[in-house]
Amino acid sequence: MEHMVPIGRFSKMTRLSIKALRHYDEIGLLPPAEVDPSSGYRYYRLAQANEAEAIRTLRELDMPLDEIAAVLRADDAELVAKTLDGHRQGRAGALGGQTTRGAENGRVEESEGARVGRARGAHAGGGPPGESEAAGAT
Repeated sequence: MEHMVPIGRFSKMTRLSIKALRHYDEIGLLPPAEVDPSSGYRYYRLAQANEAEAIRTLRELDMPLDEIAAVLRADDAELVAKTLDGHRQGRAGALGGQTTRGAENGRVEESEGARVGRARGAHAGGGPPGESEAAGAT
């Protein structure tokens, strides 16, 4: 049986607020693995922390939730790269003539894209970062 964590602990592990986790559940972006039928309390699998990390990273880049959902659903690395590039170009356009800041944001988004790729890869085949520490804590 997989180790389940309550929403509060999952929130601390992933640095996503409980309010955000509830919203992501409501829109189908990150539903909990289990919901207690009597209390409505949400429980998450440790393996879901990778997806939560990808969501948090992309939200830090101001990516809209519908684009995040598309990135997480995509099994095609080229599609993920195109989505991230499109988002980067949109942000660069919004920055206007601030070329220094735009170039800096491009570098940041490239490294964030790599983090998202790693998180997606771990989601497919491994546990979340820090899973061994979290699994040992009760």
